[in-house]
Amino acid sequence: MTAMFSGTHDLKVDPKGRVSIPVEFRRVLLDGCIPDDKGRPVLVLGAGTADSGYLEGFSTQAIEALQAEIRTLKRSSQRRFLLEELYFGNVTNFQVDDNGRIVLPQALRDQIGLGEDARFVGYGDRFEIWNRATHQQVRGTPVSSFLKAKGLGYNPLALLDEDEEEGG
Repeated sequence: MTAMFSGTHDLKVDPKGRVSIPVEFRRVLLDGCIPDDKGRPVLVLGAGTADSGYLEGFSTQAIEALQAEIRTLKRSSQRRFLLEELYFGNVTNFQVDDNGRIVLPQALRDQIGLGEDARFVGYGDRFEIWNRATHQQVRGTPVSSFLKAKGLGYNPLALLDEDEEEGG
């Protein structure tokens, strides 16, 4: 079984933009990539768009699988064009240093409003890097509201059932 990105990790970003990759995420990266010449993992970050609010991280194996899936779409399709722009044209490889850190350029930090607090959130074959407060506002509130509306005792695994209505 391939290791997956999971968990939420809050980390500090120093003034130069250096941030540690969570240890658990480094293990997944090593498992899912060809390491650099020093045996360190390579991380692929997708910058998305200026209003996405987060950076999207992948192992090299995961981004290659996603890119292969995108290449199956018709060349003339709008979906393929959009996905190619995001996952071919807007990704960058980052070397993880010997201390388990990467340096996020100022432009990427500015794009997501990243100050000194970064939140890494695992989503299986990918993860996201957020400003901690923005993540809570954007992702935390809808999940909390949904579960509250379902009531005490609701089992969120019911969302896996085919009969469950989308979003509801």
